[in-house]
Amino acid sequence: MDKNYGLDRVLEPKGLTPATAWKINNDRNLHSKEARINLERIHLEWDNFQQIVSSCGFDEDKIKAKIMDLVEKRGKLHNPFTGTGGVLIGTIEEEAEDLVSENDLRVGDRIYCITSLSCLPLHIESIQEIDYNYGQITCQGYAILFEASPVYKLEKGLRPDYTLAAIDEAGTLFGAYNIAIEHQNKNIVIIGRNVYTTMMYSAAVREAIGPMYNVIAVMDKYAKESLTQEEIETVMYPLIKETYFVDLTEPIKSFQSMIGKNPLVGEADQVIIAEDIFGAETLAVMMVKPFGDLYFTAVENHYAEAQIVAESMGKIMTMYAFDQYIKDYPDFTIRVVKNIQMKLDEINRLYESKKRKNKLTRNRAKSIMITSAGKEDDFVYQSQVTKSMIDEVMNIAKYDCNVIIQGETGVGKEKVLSLIHQNSERHGNPCIKINCATIAESLAESEFFGYEAGAFTGAQASGKPGYFEMANNGILFLDEIGTLSMNMQSKLLRVLQESQFYRVGGTRQISVNVRVIVANNVPLKDLVDKGK
Repeated sequence: MDKNYGLDRVLEPKGLTPATAWKINNDRNLHSKEARINLERIHLEWDNFQQIVSSCGFDEDKIKAKIMDLVEKRGKLHNPFTGTGGVLIGTIEEEAEDLVSENDLRVGDRIYCITSLSCLPLHIESIQEIDYNYGQITCQGYAILFEASPVYKLEKGLRPDYTLAAIDEAGTLFGAYNIAIEHQNKNIVIIGRNVYTTMMYSAAVREAIGPMYNVIAVMDKYAKESLTQEEIETVMYPLIKETYFVDLTEPIKSFQSMIGKNPLVGEADQVIIAEDIFGAETLAVMMVKPFGDLYFTAVENHYAEAQIVAESMGKIMTMYAFDQYIKDYPDFTIRVVKNIQMKLDEINRLYESKKRKNKLTRNRAKSIMITSAGKEDDFVYQSQVTKSMIDEVMNIAKYDCNVIIQGETGVGKEKVLSLIHQNSERHGNPCIKINCATIAESLAESEFFGYEAGAFTGAQASGKPGYFEMANNGILFLDEIGTLSMNMQSKLLRVLQESQFYRVGGTRQISVNVRVIVANNVPLKDLVDKGK
């Protein structure tokens, strides 16, 4: 705990780490035990990249603007919709005098940092290019690294695109290797997201079990994009013995089609799930042998659903989800990259020859629709304008900030509230809904803040909590906020700013943790201009 990992950079809310804070200080001036890096390339975690580009309709100007706006608002690259960031390559520009480098790095060294950008201060000045194949951007700007941030010198001769993508998978690659070597797994299935990641996991397990192994690749049938099956099979051989392209959203049908061709498909020692399409987890459970190993490259890859499927089938297996920093894994990852560098270069030549944009596949889009159906509840819509609004609502839901919902009577302001509540960290806590137009002026203060016993004639003998106490740790929704008197609005100011208040007739200050969401059918700015 002695090393600097950026606690003094946290702006909002105080007392959290940079990884969990909403906003951090990305000022370029160095603090103690820090270094500043000139940015070259950023690799966005795949779910982060897909969410951003799909929400922008693959419009490059919008994608660039969205990434830069996200960084500007938070001081770091942390997508609240997915909870993920990315990793970077850059050049050391300046180091604090008291910074001690474990890897003897100096100003001018070209480095990669495996600390997630959801933890590091970041500023992007411009984005030059978007690489859809790897989910990366080339950009100008800077990042601030802390003494505790693992940093490694970039080796010459390795392309930055596939090297950075490998580094982002480094923890899970090393985990797949360790499981294979510990259990001496020989028959392995990789449910891959694309050619590149499938090959990387295959190369990692080959390091563990040597040449006497059998790896089968399973990919979604739409993941081929403009590449032919022959091109993919050629580039992946001999790392991968067989490749199947199936509809991952129909796992039972896909399993039956494969096992008819190769019975070993249902007897895998280890299944690696690197794809997040809904259905991949069910297929993995069906393919692994009893007491075999199921390995998720991310917990988000429907880990919980796989547990339920296995239980329903009465199938016992060991399930893993591993993605954390271990000192040796960057060296292991670079070794794997070097071992298959010729193959990786070949994949790049294929990508470049097709000049393609690796957009959302049909099944990935279907998977996103399935997994987000619960989030949108019964809110049914068709127009692009409403879709954009819903995307913003889902985004805002993850930020624990106060919100104003503005719209004419009947347009669905309470439905927006419901979406925010269901998809926020407060979804398990109360959402207290109050219509301000129904509150009598004489009772407003006691209704909002509560009162102590005997505070006024007619008061309950035991006192009464107000709306803010009732909504503690949850959400307080104030509809028709514009109908409150100016006097009551001023009394709300302190609790909105400080989250503290006194009950009517009370002498003890009460602190609450409430997210306040208000709605009005007349633009509040218009009421301000009119002095109301």
